[in-house]
Amino acid sequence: MSNAKISWNSLSEDERNSIEVGLKQLENGEGVDFEEVNKSIDESLKG
Repeated sequence: MSNAKISWNSLSEDERNSIEVGLKQLENGEGVDFEEVNKSIDESLKG
Protein backbone atom coordinates (compact mmCIF):
# COMPACT_ATOMS: atom_id res chain seq x y z
CA MET A 1 0.00 0.00 0.00
CA SER A 2 1.33 3.41 -0.93
CA ASN A 3 1.93 6.18 1.61
CA ALA A 4 1.33 8.84 -1.06
CA LYS A 5 -0.90 11.68 0.07
CA ILE A 6 -3.89 12.58 -2.06
CA SER A 7 -5.18 16.11 -2.28
CA TRP A 8 -8.91 16.58 -1.68
CA ASN A 9 -8.99 18.79 -4.77
CA SER A 10 -7.46 16.05 -6.92
CA LEU A 11 -10.47 13.81 -6.27
CA SER A 12 -13.46 13.78 -8.57
CA GLU A 13 -16.76 15.19 -7.36
CA ASP A 14 -18.15 11.63 -7.13
CA GLU A 15 -15.19 10.52 -5.01
CA ARG A 16 -15.56 13.51 -2.66
CA ASN A 17 -19.32 12.89 -2.36
CA SER A 18 -18.75 9.21 -1.57
CA ILE A 19 -16.28 10.10 1.17
CA GLU A 20 -18.68 12.65 2.64
CA VAL A 21 -21.51 10.08 2.65
CA GLY A 22 -19.25 7.57 4.40
CA LEU A 23 -18.21 10.10 7.04
CA LYS A 24 -21.86 10.98 7.72
CA GLN A 25 -22.69 7.28 8.06
CA LEU A 26 -19.91 6.89 10.63
CA GLU A 27 -21.15 9.93 12.55
CA ASN A 28 -24.62 8.32 12.65
CA GLY A 29 -23.24 5.05 14.01
CA GLU A 30 -23.86 3.23 10.74
CA GLY A 31 -20.31 1.91 10.43
CA VAL A 32 -19.48 -1.79 10.42
CA ASP A 33 -16.62 -3.09 12.52
CA PHE A 34 -13.67 -4.35 10.45
CA GLU A 35 -13.66 -7.68 12.29
CA GLU A 36 -17.36 -8.17 11.54
CA VAL A 37 -16.74 -7.54 7.85
CA ASN A 38 -13.92 -10.08 7.81
CA LYS A 39 -16.08 -12.63 9.67
CA SER A 40 -18.90 -12.14 7.19
CA ILE A 41 -16.56 -12.57 4.23
CA ASP A 42 -15.03 -15.72 5.74
CA GLU A 43 -18.48 -17.22 6.33
CA SER A 44 -19.67 -16.43 2.81
CA LEU A 45 -16.55 -18.00 1.29
CA LYS A 46 -17.12 -21.21 3.25
CA GLY A 47 -20.42 -21.61 1.48
